[in-house]
Amino acid sequence: MKKLLSLLGLFMLCVSTQAQQKVVPITVPLEQDAFSSNDGFYYMLPQTAFLVTVKVTKTKEFQGYYSDYAEKLLDLNNIITQNKISYKLSEVNIESVTLPDSSQFYAVELSSTQKKNGFLDNLHKGYATPNHHLYNPTYHIQTLPIPDFFRNYADLAYTETDDSFVETKIINGVVTQVPVTQTKLVSRSAAQKAQEAADFIMKIRKDRYDLLAGINEVAYSGDAIRYMIEQLNQTEQNHLQLFTGFTVVDEETYTFLYTPNGETISLLFSIDPENGFGRSTVIKNGQNYYIETRTLTDNNKYDFFETSKYSGSKLVPHAGYRIRKPLPATLTLKKDNQPVNMFGTYYIYQFGRIEILPLKSDNFNILDYGFLY
Repeated sequence: MKKLLSLLGLFMLCVSTQAQQKVVPITVPLEQDAFSSNDGFYYMLPQTAFLVTVKVTKTKEFQGYYSDYAEKLLDLNNIITQNKISYKLSEVNIESVTLPDSSQFYAVELSSTQKKNGFLDNLHKGYATPNHHLYNPTYHIQTLPIPDFFRNYADLAYTETDDSFVETKIINGVVTQVPVTQTKLVSRSAAQKAQEAADFIMKIRKDRYDLLAGINEVAYSGDAIRYMIEQLNQTEQNHLQLFTGFTVVDEETYTFLYTPNGETISLLFSIDPENGFGRSTVIKNGQNYYIETRTLTDNNKYDFFETSKYSGSKLVPHAGYRIRKPLPATLTLKKDNQPVNMFGTYYIYQFGRIEILPLKSDNFNILDYGFLY
């Protein structure tokens, strides 16, 4: 029996020498290394962040060249009377990502046996370096072009007129009155240009009716009629936009990272109707969107138990690896004070408690719970 106990003690001693010597919390930036770089490694606990994608609709309204004559000539009232740009929210999505938490930074000193057995080399072989550029903020705009007809429209500012008069001439000694016609250029007013455009719209409508009614008595094929009608419709629409104006809609997409720092309501982004998307400023007359985070449980009972367990007793608190398990929380998007969308329930690491494991945790894989530094 004594021999068995001796062997068991020797086995426990061998196991303890395989485990880490100590785990020390480190402040950032590092003032000095907790140990020689060959004696251990650093790691950080994970935290949960959210990759937010916001899509904003940008509407650009362009006034027609002849908008002042739209009601008089075509009896159109619902027209664009001035150039204007406006913005509004169209879509918001979030995606949870796990990142290192620099506020939870620890140094692990290895035992002599671990160093001798190449523990550190094996640890780094099993660790995949994360892509630190994966979650950079981005911006993308998808623009619809201004219609070619409107952008390149040019109407002559002058017209030719013929003046007819009688000129007196002496031909072969005889006084004779000769009729003369003289052509000259005369500037056209905006009202005249608008009238000609309105007359052209009326002509298009008449031509289309004649084509549909078969007045020309030409046996066009069905495809030919459809093509001609489409061209007449497009031509009419182009000239109508000279009076009504037109609208171009762009879609702007923004992505950025949001990291919850507590059970709070914080500004996520804002949209100014005239200037568009913003991140850090509350817009007085704009649309301000907040994100509300609420945990579904808390750590109060566990913290109380841990405090009371070591109070007035001979128990020594653990000093090994620190790990953190996430807690569930709901995320809700709000516009000012009103809920807009509940994103759902997510597990968030930084809301969970930090557990301290026993120092001699030789079979524990820290790669499952932390990021190597």
